[in-house]
Amino acid sequence: MTKYKAYQTFKKFHAWIEKQAQSPVATLCTNNEKEYTSNFFQDYLRQHEIAHQTTVPYNHQKNGVVERMNRTMMNMVLQ
Repeated sequence: MTKYKAYQTFKKFHAWIEKQAQSPVATLCTNNEKEYTSNFFQDYLRQHEIAHQTTVPYNHQKNGVVERMNRTMMNMVLQ
């Protein structure tokens, strides 16, 4: 996934989840990949007051949660 695609996908996911759940997104947990740590992604998170937590590299327990979220976001884009 490219930096731009991750950013655009998260923006769509963010709008969708807030509309469906009628609740704000408070925290985003991701791995330390560059697509999630770009300046425009970080600016978006700050603008919407979303805390960004990154996992420790090679920590399989935490990365599984992140990978499931990543898969959910990718499935939304492909539909």
